[in-house]
Amino acid sequence: MTPTRILVVEDESIVALDIQDRLESLGYEVPATVASGENAIEQAGILRPDLVLMDIHLQGQMDGVAAADQIRRQFGIPVIYLTANADHPTVERAKVTEPFGYVIKPFEERELHTTIEIALYKHQAEHRLKESEERYRLLAELSPEAIIVQSDDRIVYANPAAANLFGAPGVEILLGRSVADFVHPDHRENFRARERHLRESQKSDLKAEKFLRMDGQARDVEVVMASVTYGGKPATQILTRDITERRRAEEQLLHDAFHDSLTRLPNRALFIDHLRLAVNRCRRRKGYLFAVLFIDLDRFKVINDSLGHMIGDEVLVATGCRLASCLREGDTIARLGGDEFTILLDGINDHGDAERVAERVQEVLAEPFDFAGREFFVTASVGIKYSGADDDEPEDLLRDADTAMYCAKTLGKAQYQVFDARMHTSALTLLQIESDLRRALEKQEFHVNYQPIVSLQSGRISGFEALVRWHHPERGLIPPSEFIPIAEETGLIMQIDRWVLRQACLQMHRWQEALPVTRLMKVSVNLSCKQFMQPMIVEQVLEILQETGLDPHCLKLEITESVMMESGDYTMGVLEQLSQAGIELSLDDFGTGYSSLSYIHRFPVSTLKIDQSFIKRIGGEQNGEIVRAVVALARNLGMQVVAEGIETVIQLDQLRALNCEQGQGYYFSRPVDVESATELIQKEERGELLGILGQGTGCGAPPEMIDEKFTILQALST
Repeated sequence: MTPTRILVVEDESIVALDIQDRLESLGYEVPATVASGENAIEQAGILRPDLVLMDIHLQGQMDGVAAADQIRRQFGIPVIYLTANADHPTVERAKVTEPFGYVIKPFEERELHTTIEIALYKHQAEHRLKESEERYRLLAELSPEAIIVQSDDRIVYANPAAANLFGAPGVEILLGRSVADFVHPDHRENFRARERHLRESQKSDLKAEKFLRMDGQARDVEVVMASVTYGGKPATQILTRDITERRRAEEQLLHDAFHDSLTRLPNRALFIDHLRLAVNRCRRRKGYLFAVLFIDLDRFKVINDSLGHMIGDEVLVATGCRLASCLREGDTIARLGGDEFTILLDGINDHGDAERVAERVQEVLAEPFDFAGREFFVTASVGIKYSGADDDEPEDLLRDADTAMYCAKTLGKAQYQVFDARMHTSALTLLQIESDLRRALEKQEFHVNYQPIVSLQSGRISGFEALVRWHHPERGLIPPSEFIPIAEETGLIMQIDRWVLRQACLQMHRWQEALPVTRLMKVSVNLSCKQFMQPMIVEQVLEILQETGLDPHCLKLEITESVMMESGDYTMGVLEQLSQAGIELSLDDFGTGYSSLSYIHRFPVSTLKIDQSFIKRIGGEQNGEIVRAVVALARNLGMQVVAEGIETVIQLDQLRALNCEQGQGYYFSRPVDVESATELIQKEERGELLGILGQGTGCGAPPEMIDEKFTILQALST
C-alpha cells in the first residue's frame, strides 16, 4: 500500500527535521519540507501531496494562512495547521481557510497521528460527497424530465428541462415563482391538496396533471413529489414528465383501434359496441326498435382489377361518404373490411324505416362515380336484420344481416333482402355440407356413376360420361347441384376432379380388359375451371393415365365455354398439349355462354355438347332452330355433336333427323353405378341393344318416372 505523502511547511529547519522524523516513524512519507508560503504553493502544485502540515509564521511575505488558502483553492489539498500561535485573531483567520485540523506546538505524536488520520478520512469523505453532488447535478441538468425544488411555495431550483416545459427562455425566469402558477385551473385545487398531503406522507404517488406554459399552451404531464431539505430548509422536489405526445399517441391508437384507416369510419369493433348498446336498450325499453343493414358492393373486384387498388380505395372512401348521407343523427355506419359496410339504424319507428334507408342506399350509389376521368357505376346488395328476440347478441344480428345480404346477391344483386329464419337454416346447412365435404373423400363417400352416350344412328353405346355422386351417411344422396358449387368455392373441387378422373380411367381400363366391346368406347370426364387452370394440369392427367393404364385416345375431357374464354392463350396451350397426347376434347353445355363457333374453331375441340335447355325446346312451342343451326355449323367445322338431356322419343326422332351423331339423357338411362353400367355393356356385347333406336317406338318417359336402374334396353323395349 502506498504511504500517505505529507508536505511539511516550517520556517525553522530543526523543527522541520523533527517533524519529518516523527512523521516517517509513523509510516508517512515526507517528499519535501519548505520554509515559505510561496515555496509551499509551488511544491504543492508539483508534488501533489495527500496532506500539508502548515506553520502559520513563515519566511517571506506570505504567511501560512494565506498559503493554506491558495493550496485549498488551487489544488484541493487538505491542510492541518501545526503552530505555536493560538491567539483568537489567528484562529479566526485560519478558520476561513477551512482547515482539516489545528495542532498546537509542542504536540504529542499520538495527537498528531490522530489529527492526520481524521483529516485524511474527512477529506476522502468530502471528496466522495463532492463527486456524488456533481453526479447528481449533472443528472439533474441533463435530465429530459423537469426537476424543480420549491421552498416556501417558491421555486429555488429548476433544471433546463423545467424551463423548456414551461416555455421559459431560461431557468432564472422560474426562480421565485410558484409551481402552482403553471397548473391548469381545472387541476390546481387537486395539486394544492397533494402538496398539503405531502407534508404528512413525505412522498406522493405519480399523478397525471395538466400544466400551462408561459405561452398559454396546455401540456399533459405526470408529476411525483417528495419532501427534501434544500439549503438547510424543508423543501419539495417536484419531478415532472411531459406526456403530451404520448397521450396524443395513445388517443390516436385508441382511435385507430376503433376506426377504419382508409375511410376513417368506425370499424367492426366499434360497430359491435354500438350494436351492443342498442341491444341493451331494446331489452330495457318495450317497443324499442332498431335495424342492422349489411352492405356489400357488387363486383367490386372488377374495379380493383381493371382500374387498380388506388382507384378502388377512392371508390370505397366515396362510398362511405354517400352511405353516411343516408343516415340520421345517432345512426352508425362502419366499414367492416374490403367492400363491406354496415349501418345501425337506432330507434326506428317501424320496419319501413329500414327499407326506405336501403332504397336510399341504392339511389345514392346509382349516381356515377368519376375518378381519373373515368365514369363508372357501383351497385350494392343489402341485407336487413331487425331487432327481435331478447336473446339476440350483436354478433348474431350482424351474422343474420350478412346472411340476408348474400341472399340478395344470389337473387341477382343490386337489391335488398330482409332476414328470416329460413336463411339462417340454409346457411347452417351449407356450412355443414362444406364441413362434411372436406371429410367425404377420406371416408370414401363419393361414388362415380356412368351415363351412357349413345350413337343416335346405330343405337350402340359409344361411351360413358363419368358423374360424381355423394352418398352422405346421414342425408343420403346429395344432388351435385348442392355440393359442386360449394366444392368450387372452397377449392375442394380440384381434389374431387382428380379422384373422379382416376376412378373413371381405372374403370374404363378394367372394362376394356374384361369386355372387348368397350375398347372402342370413350369415357368422358368433366374438368372444372379451377382444375383446368392448375399449372400442372397436363402432367396430372398424363400421370393418371399412366397409373391406370388407359390409352389416352379412350379419354375425353369436357370443359365449359367459361374455361375456354377465361384465358385464351393459356387455354390454347393446355388444350394443344392434351390433344397432342391423344386426348379428345369436348365443349360442354354449349350455347349457355358467349362463345362463337368461329372462335371455338381455333381450339383443338372435336365435340360440342348441346345443353339440355335447348333440347327441351324440341317438339314444344319452340321448333329447335338453334339446335338445327348448331348441328349444321358444327358439321361444317368438322365437329361432332352430342345432345344432352334427351327425355322423349320426339326429341330423339328430331335429333336423328338433324343428323346429330350422339346423345344422352333419361330417355336412354340415368347415370348408373358400375354394376348397372357393366350390365349395359354386356347386353351391348351380346347385341341385345342393336337396332332398337330404328324402331321409333315413341316410348319416352319423363325423368321422374324412370327408375334408377332403368337401362337402355328397358327404355327402348317398353
